[in-house]
Amino acid sequence: MGLTQRSLNLCKGLRHAVVAMLVATASAVCAHAADQDVPGSQKAAPRNLRQIDRCLHSKDATSRVWACSLLLNSAASPPADAAGYHLSRGYAFLAFDWPDVAMRDFSAALGLDPDLHEVHQVRARVFRDKRAYADAAVEISHMIERVPQDPRLYLERASVLTYAGEFGRAADDVSTAIQIAESYEPIADFYLQRALIYEMAGHYDDALRDVDVSLARNGDQARSLEAKGRILYLKGLWSQADAVFAQAGAAPDASSYAALWRRLTQARLAPGKVDPPPVGTTPAWPAPIEEVLDGAKRLDDILPIDWPFDREASRDARRKLCEAAYFVGEEHLATGDVAGARQSFERAAGTRVTELVFYHAARMRLTELAAPQAP
Repeated sequence: MGLTQRSLNLCKGLRHAVVAMLVATASAVCAHAADQDVPGSQKAAPRNLRQIDRCLHSKDATSRVWACSLLLNSAASPPADAAGYHLSRGYAFLAFDWPDVAMRDFSAALGLDPDLHEVHQVRARVFRDKRAYADAAVEISHMIERVPQDPRLYLERASVLTYAGEFGRAADDVSTAIQIAESYEPIADFYLQRALIYEMAGHYDDALRDVDVSLARNGDQARSLEAKGRILYLKGLWSQADAVFAQAGAAPDASSYAALWRRLTQARLAPGKVDPPPVGTTPAWPAPIEEVLDGAKRLDDILPIDWPFDREASRDARRKLCEAAYFVGEEHLATGDVAGARQSFERAAGTRVTELVFYHAARMRLTELAAPQAP
């Protein structure tokens, strides 16, 4: 672990060194050009400007960083389009996967041009990627102030507020989106999103009501049925949940999560009589969780290596760990192994993947297990 951390620190240091070198090189070129009185420079200048322009509009991120830095450092005062140069360089730094460096340019662009609304959109995306969900909500709020009748913005803010644990505000945003969009576009999935928010908050009756509305309005059948079965399961209504999961498994575009949930409902109702998923319909994930539930593998055996330099691989590994640990915990509960269930739910909650319903369900289970039991 120590070696990995030292390597990670070295990588970060190298990144900042490269950034500093790019900006310093551009500044040095500007200073050199300003100090030189080269014969024929009147003819050479247009060619240099064309080269800068090509770099400025290049698909190559390094070229854009060089050109923007050159233009930003070429005069004592900021050039007329300084905000645009900062914005362009910020996008280039995002291409390098350097969000912290990019955010400095985005902030500079917004300081120079407060009406540059595109900055709020990209800053919201960066904050969301960094899991700074409250900050992302602030940026989306600025976008809503400009376009208050766009239901998609309310849904976007609802998502980040949900991940931040602000379920009440998130549900209010979805309600606003429903009111705006009611007259001109299908909104079945809006109700499903609000149902998932209520589910994460533990308001299961409200969640069931919205899922039923989504189904009645011909929303995503597989997702809506799976959500309904999951909520019924969490309410302890095993028979009803089992019937709904059977429907979900037969729906078009059904996922194999329905098969996993049926395994749990049947473990509650009739242990040892689990219907196998249809052959050829089970994708690679979450099927491996079945092997863990059967004892053929451990949780760590089914997860990819959590490589610290690959943010997406790390995030995907945490999501899979959260899901798998949660299902293992439910299996332990179904078989009466409370200690094993608590350990698995703690592992799921420890991933802090707040965008997953499994994370919130694991926390709910831990609260239930910690509550005093009736004699």
